[in-house]
Amino acid sequence: MTRLLIPVVAVLALAVAWPPAPASPTRDEDLAKAVDAYSQGRLPEARALLDALARDRGPMGGRAAYLLGVIDLQQEKFNWAMTAFETSRMDRVER
Repeated sequence: MTRLLIPVVAVLALAVAWPPAPASPTRDEDLAKAVDAYSQGRLPEARALLDALARDRGPMGGRAAYLLGVIDLQQEKFNWAMTAFETSRMDRVER
């Protein structure tokens, strides 16, 4: 019985003492990071964050698509901007 109890106690001790996994950023935090990157001129970083958020078919995806459209306009990618704005509008309508 003691042989079984020692490994069980060791596993329980490790489970209690093991540090928790780092928290993943929320979508709101990612949006804030994207806006910050955009405002500091780090457009590739902003685009990467917004592309991931734009996959969401809810309000967050609509906001991200709109901001992608703004970046596309700034970079004179007019067709991409139009597509992004249409996606943004559709995500808002679907709510």
